[in-house]
Amino acid sequence: MSDKYNEVLKQLYAKRRDFLFQPSLLDSLDEEERKDIENKIVKLCLSGDQITIKYIQSLKYIDLNNEFTIDKIKKLNDNNKTSLLSELYKVTKNDAYLYELLDIAENNIYAYGEVTDLYNELPDLEKNQIYKKLEDLSKKDAKYDYAFRLRVKGEDVINKAFNKKKVEAGVIGFSVGDALGVPIEFTSRDSHKNNPLTEMVGYGTHNVPEGTWSDDTSMTIAAMDSIGRLNGTINYDHIMASFCSWAQRADYTATNKVFDIGIGTQTALSQFINKKIPATQCGGIGIDNNGNGSLMRMLPIVYYLYHKKIDDKEARQIIKNYSSLTHGHEISQLGCTIYYDYMKMLLDGMDKEEAFNKLKDIDYSDDYSEETINNYKRILDGSLSNEPIDKISSSGYVVHTLEACIWTILHTKSYEDAVVTAVNLGNDTDTVGAITGSIAGTIYGYENIPKRWLDKLQNKSYIDDIIDNYYKAVTHKVRISGKFTDYEDFIPKNKAK
Repeated sequence: MSDKYNEVLKQLYAKRRDFLFQPSLLDSLDEEERKDIENKIVKLCLSGDQITIKYIQSLKYIDLNNEFTIDKIKKLNDNNKTSLLSELYKVTKNDAYLYELLDIAENNIYAYGEVTDLYNELPDLEKNQIYKKLEDLSKKDAKYDYAFRLRVKGEDVINKAFNKKKVEAGVIGFSVGDALGVPIEFTSRDSHKNNPLTEMVGYGTHNVPEGTWSDDTSMTIAAMDSIGRLNGTINYDHIMASFCSWAQRADYTATNKVFDIGIGTQTALSQFINKKIPATQCGGIGIDNNGNGSLMRMLPIVYYLYHKKIDDKEARQIIKNYSSLTHGHEISQLGCTIYYDYMKMLLDGMDKEEAFNKLKDIDYSDDYSEETINNYKRILDGSLSNEPIDKISSSGYVVHTLEACIWTILHTKSYEDAVVTAVNLGNDTDTVGAITGSIAGTIYGYENIPKRWLDKLQNKSYIDDIIDNYYKAVTHKVRISGKFTDYEDFIPKNKAK
């Protein structure tokens, strides 16, 4: 076998092959080598390996119906069977796979969800035969009924405040604001007064192509990817390991290049890698450790807490833990909490001004000191909205960043207006643009993000894929992507720079 074969085989069996192995690699092999690799993929699928299932659609020389018999599939556990049967039906349209999946669905909500996901793609004959079965099962359990009404009957039963479009609007809105601000990061506000930035441009401060997003988006989607891979579970060590994979190996980047990382974040990651300190103890706890590094990556936690309807006490602890991965001081933690509370009200459909005014009614005194709360006085007493622009700082200090974002939202009337205003405040333009973009996306919707900016966003399909897996995981519709048992296997072995 060739060196190329050996490299493809190595990547197929690597622990992180879902990052390294790409089905397009099969095209680089000759026929004999490809057949051998394809047979190994079949064996992995039939062994219960969930990651490999997504490669089925790329198999060229395998007779799927012959290799993946129902008798072989029945040896797997229900969740593994469900994932495999669903993918096989999509590729082959073999009814045997569909009806076996339906049998599993009688006692497995995951399988039921897969059948309802497939329902609208079925030929009319199958629809007619399956509808009654799905309806009968829906009457047994409220969870089944929800999926039946939503995906089979097409009823509007989704919580309108939390659906995939909302997540896309927030995350893509965030990424676009980030990319818009990257080329002018650290520039002064005065430099934009006569020539404001209104279009997505390249190079500039970091010498990267137009549409390139920064560490803000990288760390956000790294956290989303972690939650997606762990089936909607928050594991702080795994999230931290994902951050390390970004910083060390340029995973989760727009152009396979890491060009910006905050000092506090860099120090925290080094603590985690080199000193093996538990993830939630890595963030700096000094008064000087209050950059906006944890605030900028809060979106995955916002959506998680909101959809799961986590009560305030538990939510605040999760936010504190998540912030503490890189920023462990109370001021940073409270900034993240206020952002969550504001976003939660917006997701509920509340008007941006009403949501802002209601922040003053929230009592933070049980969780934060009076001194810390006073740092956010202009937000919590409502006076921020009346401040002139020259009283708004857009520095990397977490309080300034949150103030700048909320002030911008209150003084603009569209997504485009909001992010343009945000980045032209100068200084920490990518982070202020990103967070403002997440809020504006939530308010105005995905459809109001300018298409000319979306078209220039680098590697957008990668972000879309992570959003999709994250959303399915948080709403319990994800295909299991493997168990995570040892974060050191996920972290690059070279030392933090």
